[in-house]
Amino acid sequence: MRTIITYILLMLATSSRAQTIDNTLSYSTMSSDYYVRFTYDNDFFTATDGNYTQGIQLEYAHPVFKKAFYRKALLTPFKARVISSIAIEHNAYTPTNIVPDVILYGDRPYTAALMLRLYNIGIDTVQNRRFSSALSLGVMGPHASGKWMQEGIHRGLDNVQPGGWQYQLKNDVVANYTVNYEHRLLSAGNNFLLNAVGSGSVGTMNDKLSIGFNFMAGTYNDPYGVPNKRKFRVHVYAQPQASVIAYNALLQGGLFTKDNIYAIPAKDIQRLVFSGRAGIVFNIAGIYLEHFYAISTKEFSTHKPFYWGGVQMGFAF
Repeated sequence: MRTIITYILLMLATSSRAQTIDNTLSYSTMSSDYYVRFTYDNDFFTATDGNYTQGIQLEYAHPVFKKAFYRKALLTPFKARVISSIAIEHNAYTPTNIVPDVILYGDRPYTAALMLRLYNIGIDTVQNRRFSSALSLGVMGPHASGKWMQEGIHRGLDNVQPGGWQYQLKNDVVANYTVNYEHRLLSAGNNFLLNAVGSGSVGTMNDKLSIGFNFMAGTYNDPYGVPNKRKFRVHVYAQPQASVIAYNALLQGGLFTKDNIYAIPAKDIQRLVFSGRAGIVFNIAGIYLEHFYAISTKEFSTHKPFYWGGVQMGFAF
């Protein structure tokens, strides 16, 4: 119990997860250090159409990235087995009603972000801890093509066309740095695992601290050990967390652009946000399949809780 309390206090001092796709935590462990993975988030999994409306990421991990020129910018604070990857990611956000061709004051502004993400996961197999760092570089606003993507998808599905993208947040730079720390608290073989989790994010897109825990139950590759892709494994997981928000460009507008048509003022930002994620993962001879659902409490004063879901497909070499 003293160990658990100690790590919770440490997390309060050091912790954040952005509302971007993050596959660095233990429940998303692949069965190799060399893999490709595709992630697709969408609110249609929860029969909604608004807020975090869609996220897409294509990730590629390979040992060669351990020697890349940017490697020293991605921290590994202890001796560890390292997994390095790169990813392209696109996220889109809309108000809760996309039909009106007017600004919906008090609702979320339209925006999108397009990023190159560089990942580094350090795994300490002795102390049972993981430390990941990620550098996100890209653009938010019209240059991220959220309008083009959502209109194209809705046209292809013969669905209603969104009416308010002309009021989206203006172009700005995305340059964000995120770290996650995870430590095993309790375990029962490779059938149950409880972790303390903390993260921190700083940059032009968001500044926040988070603390939480996650657990896995079923059969799985030990996320603190050496991967094995030869057996069939399946597990469920859940992760609740609390976040303290300092700045969110996806609501307030970019750091360098101040003349947005509509944005959420800083005084209306909800500074304490609770969120959760739960899912099921299959690992079958190097094939990775996941389905999950997520929830978040309101992010600004006139907002409401929102939900989304997602799928992931990967192949470990």
